[in-house]
Amino acid sequence: MTTTLFFVTLPPVKRFRQILFWLTLVLISALVVLCIIGAFLGADRAKTMFNSTPLCIFWVLFAVLLAVGLFAWGAMWRSPGLVAVHVGLLLILAGGIWGSRGAHEWRGNFLNPEKTKSADGYLLLQPYDRQTKASCRLWRLPADQEPQPAGELPFDVEVRRAWVEYYPPKKNEWRLLGLVYDDRGAPRDAAPLSGGVGQPSRFSAVGDVTVMGYNHALRQVELQLTHGGETMTNRVTVGPADEPATLSLAEAFPSPAEWRDAGRPEIVLLPPRQPVRDYKAELVISDANDGPAEGGVIEVNHPLHARGYHFYLSAYDPPMALVVRAVSDDGLYWVYAGFALLMLGVVLRLWMEPVVRRGGRNG
Repeated sequence: MTTTLFFVTLPPVKRFRQILFWLTLVLISALVVLCIIGAFLGADRAKTMFNSTPLCIFWVLFAVLLAVGLFAWGAMWRSPGLVAVHVGLLLILAGGIWGSRGAHEWRGNFLNPEKTKSADGYLLLQPYDRQTKASCRLWRLPADQEPQPAGELPFDVEVRRAWVEYYPPKKNEWRLLGLVYDDRGAPRDAAPLSGGVGQPSRFSAVGDVTVMGYNHALRQVELQLTHGGETMTNRVTVGPADEPATLSLAEAFPSPAEWRDAGRPEIVLLPPRQPVRDYKAELVISDANDGPAEGGVIEVNHPLHARGYHFYLSAYDPPMALVVRAVSDDGLYWVYAGFALLMLGVVLRLWMEPVVRRGGRNG
């Protein structure tokens, strides 16, 4: 009761400042709670929550309170640190609002369709694929649902190449297996052929199998087969997808019938075990009406910035499927400037200003 009476008897300006202070404190507390909740929702659900209509009202109200707070206290302008913190937060909120999906859609109602941008979306591509601006569509990929249209890009996107980089194997050795199949096509016997270079290994279905040499650059093994008193040489090469390569031994038998009766023997080449280090793709962004082409290599957490978008490599399933995320950069540089001002303001307020005040008192 005493607190209420004290608040009512305050002058109007001080009463307004008290309301502003407590309302800002409530919003900051609510923001902390929302961030904790968002951390447990997952990226997609948290993004939906923070872009919902109630949260949009929350962000606008927060920005208005920060702007009003700059002028509600005249003493704030005597502290460069406080001013920098407030302006920095305003820029962060303004950049986030301007770059949101809702703001992109709202601007699309007023701007020329050729000048509008999509907030974000996914490109479904393939290596050596080229999508022109007539067909360069963005998609949303909701969990457990079919892809949904998310907009279009007003330029061409070309994938020059895509590849996988590996860590060096602990043992740079190929592994060979001799396989024999039963009548149903299931492997009946698998014989490891572990002899070193020049050392024959016994494969009961054929005879001796000797590794004559390795070519690691070509991912190739040269084999010498001895069967029925005859010797022949073959090469087995691992494909670009690093999948096991198979060499049929049908030619080592006098007839296809004898090869089938022997269990259709073949030799399987398994590449060295190499953990994946990185997935990469080379993109080229071009438009005949908008200057020279731009391009570069994208990889996880290393996007390409071109034509007002950041292009991120989201997924690559060799040798075909390539998923690239395109994100508009609208408002991004406001956010960068806001964080820089915020950090500067914290340094000024907590370290520089106290030092200056102590120096003034001592002087």
